Amino acid sequence: MLAWRQTYSAQQMSRQFLERYGWTELVGLGGPVPSRECAAGFLILGPDIEYPAHHHEARELYLPLAGRAAWWQAQSGWREVSPGETVLHASQEPHAMRTRSEPLLAFYLWRSANLEQHAELTGRRGASVSAPRSASLSSAASSSPPSPDTSEEH
Repeated sequence: MLAWRQTYSAQQMSRQFLERYGWTELVGLGGPVPSRECAAGFLILGPDIEYPAHHHEARELYLPLAGRAAWWQAQSGWREVSPGETVLHASQEPHAMRTRSEPLLAFYLWRSANLEQHAELTGRRGASVSAPRSASLSSAASSSPPSPDTSEEH
């Protein structure tokens, strides 16, 4: 059985983000297929949501399966990505995602010697907030980094 999870807390992200975000792991520390160097699973983002800029030590590959989204990377800015296109994030590369009217379902693959590492959310004014990857384990015109979705009351 697959368990859908969330990485972030209500203190870090808005209620709207948490209602439209989740992931499940097939391979990795918390998945049905154990691995200490690789994690793979599915990410879902609901419509009209931004997964704010973050980075981590793991190299990461995304393969969107359904829904178009804008993806932001520090060196290239925002770009639209369709199902079947791959997105690769280098180790420590800041990146973010933004959906519009349709949800996103994407396959992800993490490669790292430390799957227990923390992602760093890039906050407003350059602040960072640590978030564990697991408790048990984007309009494309701007090239500026997105900030955490913290506008709602928690």
